[in-house]
Amino acid sequence: MTGHGEPSLRFADGPKTALDEMIDQLVVGADRVRRTQGRLRELLRACARVSSGLEVDTVLRDLAAAAAELTGAATAAVVVHGTDAVPSRTVGAGLSDCDLDLVLVGSSGPDGALHRSLTLDGSPYGELRLSDSDRGGFSTEDREFVEALVSTAETAISHARLYDASCRQERWLRASAQITQQILSAGGEDPLSVVAQVAAEVADADLVTLSLLTDDGGELVVEAGSGAHAEDFVGERFPIGGSLSEAALARGTALQVPDYRTALGHGRYGDSVIDSGPVMLVPLVGSSRTWGILTVIRTRGREAFSAEDLTTASDFANQATISLELAEARDAQQLIRVAEDRERIAMDLHDHVIQELFAIGIGLTNTAESAGVPDVVRRGVHRRVGELDRTIRRIRTSIFALRGTLDRSRDELRAASLDVASELTPVLGFSPDVQFSGAPGAVADDLVEDLTAVVREALTNVARHAHADSASVELVATTDRLRVVVTDDGVGIDHCQRRSGTTNLLTRAERRGGTCSVVPGAVRGTVLTWEVAM
Repeated sequence: MTGHGEPSLRFADGPKTALDEMIDQLVVGADRVRRTQGRLRELLRACARVSSGLEVDTVLRDLAAAAAELTGAATAAVVVHGTDAVPSRTVGAGLSDCDLDLVLVGSSGPDGALHRSLTLDGSPYGELRLSDSDRGGFSTEDREFVEALVSTAETAISHARLYDASCRQERWLRASAQITQQILSAGGEDPLSVVAQVAAEVADADLVTLSLLTDDGGELVVEAGSGAHAEDFVGERFPIGGSLSEAALARGTALQVPDYRTALGHGRYGDSVIDSGPVMLVPLVGSSRTWGILTVIRTRGREAFSAEDLTTASDFANQATISLELAEARDAQQLIRVAEDRERIAMDLHDHVIQELFAIGIGLTNTAESAGVPDVVRRGVHRRVGELDRTIRRIRTSIFALRGTLDRSRDELRAASLDVASELTPVLGFSPDVQFSGAPGAVADDLVEDLTAVVREALTNVARHAHADSASVELVATTDRLRVVVTDDGVGIDHCQRRSGTTNLLTRAERRGGTCSVVPGAVRGTVLTWEVAM
């Protein structure tokens, strides 16, 4: 009974303890559910964060950051594998370059670390590496959550790569338009260099070379390059026999390999210069011929070129080839215009200037031969007529120079003489005077070869021994004879030099039933005469 006379209510200790335990369990369970819900919400936010990126590197950085937040890891990074499954780079969140390097060379699974592989389309892509959790270790739940996050990241990376491929294709298309505009512009750069430079930028390549086939198709000559050590390759010649270039050129379509050295069994581009890895070889196939090949190289260990890269690079190469052909056609058109202008000038010189000079010469000759003209005047007039004849020959030489450089088939002998004179001008220190008499027209190739050797040997001797201020080459052709006279105003050469220097020229002359002589000039210098049958 209580103080008020009411009975008191009492509960046994046993049932109260059991109820408390049940309540405590419910509270603990509810707390666990709340924590689980909280972590699930964190996982959902992490997955949303990872899947929102449009670029591969953004997805990888978000993956590392989200995994670190989700598990309490002190360091988190994604190690991306190259073509040979060797770690090639790392992407982390909040890590210094030194930390990233340590992650890159770290072991595959130390104590207190959590590693999870990433695969794309069934192939290894990389690995997520977590270490030093602030919770003392990674729980089973942490591992399950990381598995889910990695699965989301794999899908996001695939989507990002598709987006990157579309962006790269757009860049290829813009590059094609840039190539066309640059090549066709009046003051454009060298088209081959532009193609190599743009291809290197768009393909994210370490080296791009553009090589053209030789006339016989047996070698490739590197004409332009862009990227690492490009200058070491420009001008080099590579035989195509047994190479991947030969396979690509034979197929006429682009070819890509993940590792150039492995595919060949040896280094083709010089392992000491660049460690070649993934390579695309794209033939430059024109409307009527194959120009050469575009080689796009990434260093060993980098990501291989995709099928989309190959397709867009092929389209780019086709566009570049069309642009090159258009540029060639433009140059040919300009050459035709120049040829027409030169032909017009040559005709004016021949039909008007030379004819007038002939008329003046004939008039002077008739005047000189008139009765009552003193001998001294007659001789003076004949000298002036001789000078007019030499002027006419010089004009004829100029006419040929206007025509012959564009149409060599008209007279290979004259063209060869002009070529040698131009070639040796720097050695001589002056431009030799070249004159022609007669019109030999087309002749045998071996005669052109002999004439070239004679003029080169004669002018070379002038440069070496004569110490001359001027020299002339006169080519006189009749219906059956060819005479070459090389004259200089130098100090002359002694007997021994004359004999040793002209032995080869004499041999060439005698082989054609001709002669070769070297005599002192009328005043000074030397006169070399080489005469053979046509």
